[in-house]
Amino acid sequence: MTVISLTPMTKVMQQRIALVTGGKRGIGYEGCRMLAAQGHQVLLGSRDPDAASVSALQALVEAEYNGLDVLVNNAGVYLATTLNPENPKMSLKETLIQFVGKMYFDRGGQKRTYAALSEALTKSGGIITTRLPNVPPTPTHMERLRHIIGIERWGQRRLQVFLGEPFMLDGHKPYKPAEDLSWQALLDAFKETRAETLALAERLSGADPASTVEHNQFGPFHAKGWLRYLNTHAWTEAKAIK
Repeated sequence: MTVISLTPMTKVMQQRIALVTGGKRGIGYEGCRMLAAQGHQVLLGSRDPDAASVSALQALVEAEYNGLDVLVNNAGVYLATTLNPENPKMSLKETLIQFVGKMYFDRGGQKRTYAALSEALTKSGGIITTRLPNVPPTPTHMERLRHIIGIERWGQRRLQVFLGEPFMLDGHKPYKPAEDLSWQALLDAFKETRAETLALAERLSGADPASTVEHNQFGPFHAKGWLRYLNTHAWTEAKAIK
């Protein structure tokens, strides 16, 4: 993977950092141009990735940019069975997933204050709860909203580890609302769940800033990384409900 910076390094500290994969031509390149015009520091990724290039990219982003603010995954690469020679227990796909977890969610969260993360959660939650009542409650939409709520409740359980609760290696499915709930009941459940996340965020301001709690896919997150992940997940999934 080749990475090209579209902005002089002297301006990096004042800008949001964006990575665009498959950015050498076509839609990816136009996306790079748009982000740069908006004032982002843009990293353009091209060519098929391998374990060495992913490791080099992570080292670059970590050392020079302290994480990512924007990630545009424009390139589609089949990686499910490609082994990472540097860690034979992990596929290259898993290596890339953990790169995203560390650089976008965790480092991106660490760059923000708890107040800023709470503001983002409040804003996205307000938009979701305002828009979804106008969406037809199809079975697909209802299942997606159950998924959003389940992930957020599961993430809350992981956040409680920072406050002294024991760690449990479980998945999100037990946290999903019941299948027979109405659309309105699911909307109410999301609203209540987001309020609980905001209450947790306020309590987490006194947690150990160095401690981390494992995500099942993305690796260890600090508390701020978890909050950024929950906000991004709900917002991204909710955009597909239309």
